[in-house]
Amino acid sequence: MSKVIFLDIDGVLLPTTYARFLEQAEHLSRGTAVGQDDFMEHFAPYCVANVQKLARVTGARIVFTSVRKADRPDGPTWLQAMWASRYSSPPVLGATPTLDNQQYRRGDEIRHWLSAHHCEQYVILDDMGPAHFHTEQLSFLIQCDEKWGFTTVELARALITLRCLDRPTTATSY
Repeated sequence: MSKVIFLDIDGVLLPTTYARFLEQAEHLSRGTAVGQDDFMEHFAPYCVANVQKLARVTGARIVFTSVRKADRPDGPTWLQAMWASRYSSPPVLGATPTLDNQQYRRGDEIRHWLSAHHCEQYVILDDMGPAHFHTEQLSFLIQCDEKWGFTTVELARALITLRCLDRPTTATSY
């Protein structure tokens, strides 16, 4: 495997503005779950489309880094099943390990995953800041604004990070 997208969920695929929208829609529908399935809330469609575009252009595959993998004993398998039930692409390789140490950083999980798998290039899509990652990972970090998630601005930066674009472009030029 050559390219990997380390993908967080909350703040990247599920920005806070979209989560609030789903909550309001549920309230207006008198408590009927809106924007959910058997797994969890649905993600913002534009965020998913941008991840799919990144994967399509680069050939990258997903590795989930979200804390949601620790919500269940079958977390990584559950995340793969969720993605496969909702979207036809891109493929999911799995998830980073959940480390028990309370002092860990997200970067520790990514470092652990990279030590066990061959990967030529990667990008980290996360709403967490640089303090959660190691120095050598910072040039691969695309920090998303938790309010808006993975927008076309971050998509352009991710394409550059995975070396598919030689120069910055406008959001509509690819």
